[in-house]
Amino acid sequence: MIVYDSPEVLTHLVESFADCTLPCHEWTHQAHLIVGLWYCSQHDTEAATTILRNSIKRYNVSCGKANTDTSGYHETITRFFVWYIKRYLSNTDTQRSFVTLVNDFCAHHVESSSPLKFYSQERLMSAAARLGWVEPDLQPLLESHSQ
Repeated sequence: MIVYDSPEVLTHLVESFADCTLPCHEWTHQAHLIVGLWYCSQHDTEAATTILRNSIKRYNVSCGKANTDTSGYHETITRFFVWYIKRYLSNTDTQRSFVTLVNDFCAHHVESSSPLKFYSQERLMSAAARLGWVEPDLQPLLESHSQ
């Protein structure tokens, strides 16, 4: 896990993702979380989800990756992490600096396997889950997430 000490580095990450200049190898799970945290801290759930959906799809294409029913953008994982991040933000002091929020969130929530606490591998990796929202099959999310 990378620990950040500069808001400029985080701003650069978010902006270079948004304008598709972030080198593709730098689009890691942690980078996904940071960008998600940024949009979730700035927008309501619906707006953050829409921005992330459109931006991830566009970024994938800029990296030469197709968004299909077997690769690229994954709707359920994106919406799961928006829910996950929003839950974190609702239980933390959001008056702290964005650098502090990022470092705290990533230190405690960086596992890419987090959705597997709620979803079986088969359900999460299905074409239906990639293309649209599917409800968890192992345990429910604490709040309604259907949109």
